[in-house]
Amino acid sequence: RGWDWVNNDNNPTDDLGHGTNIAGIIGAIANNNSLFAGANWNSKLMILKSLDQNNSATYEGMANSIYYAADNGAKVLSMSLGGGPSSLIRDAVAYTNMHNMSFVACMMNFNDAVPYYPAAYSPEFPNMIAVGSTNPNDFRTSPFFWSASSGSNYGSHLNVVAPGNYIYSLASDSDTNSGEYWGGTS
Repeated sequence: RGWDWVNNDNNPTDDLGHGTNIAGIIGAIANNNSLFAGANWNSKLMILKSLDQNNSATYEGMANSIYYAADNGAKVLSMSLGGGPSSLIRDAVAYTNMHNMSFVACMMNFNDAVPYYPAAYSPEFPNMIAVGSTNPNDFRTSPFFWSASSGSNYGSHLNVVAPGNYIYSLASDSDTNSGEYWGGTS
């Protein structure tokens, strides 16, 4: 079942829907009667919770998730949150690099070039992939549908961009409803 670093238990139930949305985009199976399928129908997901009900995380919780994923055989880690530089997070990213694990991290959605970590460690570690967002016209998303001041962050540590505005996925409060959409670099 993964692990919840907020409540320190093995029930990583999503408080806000952010993780559920991302997990659906990654791995929702086909023919699931929800009119939505993820990018990889055969993926195995290890759900690790670091964000609390206030959309905040500690560096300790983030690092614990990173080490847990590496120690439990994850091949790819997707982390859709970030903050300032942290030696705790840097050491955890280095650990994933030593374990040949791909680490995908969002650039954040503040419409500026401020580096957020762990994505900003991408120039230092070859396994780190920093992701930005494009709109339907294949330009940097600015703004996202949810705020006129938002937009995909950008900068020299960016590795790849992907569509990131009005992305449909599973609803956070239902395992059969795909009528929810989000936007961001996650």
